[in-house]
Amino acid sequence: MVPNQKTNYLIHNEIYQDLKSAGLEGWGGETYIARMEAWDQVIQNLLGRSEFPKPPARILELGSGAGDIALKFAKLGFEAFGIEISPIAVAWANEKAFEKAKDSINKNLQAQFVQGCVTDLSQFPDEFFDAVIDGNCFHCIIGPDRKKTLDEVSRVLRKDGVFYVGTMIGDPKPGKAHLKFDPISRCQIQKGVPYRYMAQKEEVMNELNESGFSVIHQEVSQRLWWDHFSCLARLQKTLAIILLLAGSIVPATASANSKKEHRHHGAHVHGTATLNIAFDQLKGRVEFKSASEAVIGFEHAAKSEKDKKKINDTIAKFATGIGSMIQFEEALGCIFSKGKIEVVTEEDHDDSSKGHVERQGEHSDFVANFTIECKKEVKGTKVVFDFSQFKDLKDLDITLLVGDLQKSIEVKRKPVSVELK
Repeated sequence: MVPNQKTNYLIHNEIYQDLKSAGLEGWGGETYIARMEAWDQVIQNLLGRSEFPKPPARILELGSGAGDIALKFAKLGFEAFGIEISPIAVAWANEKAFEKAKDSINKNLQAQFVQGCVTDLSQFPDEFFDAVIDGNCFHCIIGPDRKKTLDEVSRVLRKDGVFYVGTMIGDPKPGKAHLKFDPISRCQIQKGVPYRYMAQKEEVMNELNESGFSVIHQEVSQRLWWDHFSCLARLQKTLAIILLLAGSIVPATASANSKKEHRHHGAHVHGTATLNIAFDQLKGRVEFKSASEAVIGFEHAAKSEKDKKKINDTIAKFATGIGSMIQFEEALGCIFSKGKIEVVTEEDHDDSSKGHVERQGEHSDFVANFTIECKKEVKGTKVVFDFSQFKDLKDLDITLLVGDLQKSIEVKRKPVSVELK
């Protein structure tokens, strides 16, 4: 579980100041040369894969530091960009790019570095890059910032763009690193704040999947202090739609009434729910979201053991019974895998017509996420939706994205069969 802890990413600025003052060449200090040799091998492996773009494709390095990795790509003919939180490192990287461009061999070198946090890539437009490279930065991102980072990467990548992740994982090996590791938060602590998050491999895979990425190559290598997980993931824009535009997908038909459009833009309406399903070939994602009272029976925070039991029972119903609520044809061999299922409470209501925030009582939503994988493509088959067990759920808006097929359906309480054609 990713900890929700405050950190200080600018601690890296102090480290870069120390490295530069000591006359060292970049991140890693005395291990800099070995690190660069390892990256030469990574780049060689990436260029050998058909999925990775070729020069002069545009790439972005996350956590570009003193610029060494992005500059390696630039020397190969890529248009390279880097984003780094440390202003000292950014200045250092641009100095290196300027010096390398003086060499006649590198006169056409294209590289530029900007200061900023990887959780906010607003300096770059949508679908701007062919590839994004994690310059061993992702393990330095803590808590909810990890999801923000992945969503930003998804936004700036072009359709079918690729994302290379190189991150430390697992438990520390015996030694100095072990002394700085907090097993509860799974963070390495530096100067009293979380400095690195040491996820397990499966967690990183799930994080990527939940942000619309499909891993196409992966490996784990043994290191002195921690194991290292590297993978190449392709952005599936069809899947990303569910994550980035959930609740705002444009209906396939123009017959949607104003009440439905209002809900699709985030309004909290009792007795209603939205169901978004997106498939890319054999893999898909499912997001169900409703006002809590529609499936649990109440919206207030659980105040008694009875309330808690109702919430847990509802979560269990979805976790074990989603296959009976969304019934694909048996021959397809579809299997659901549970993602995050939770109740999200919002106490404040923004009444913009009055120009202030007004307390309107507690509202909460029930949200359930799943992934699904089938042995055969679902396009051209039928699916049955049956949420009739929830007596207070009166209106379900369903959006289906299956390849180039998009359907929008409004379902009442009775089971409905839908043709995916």
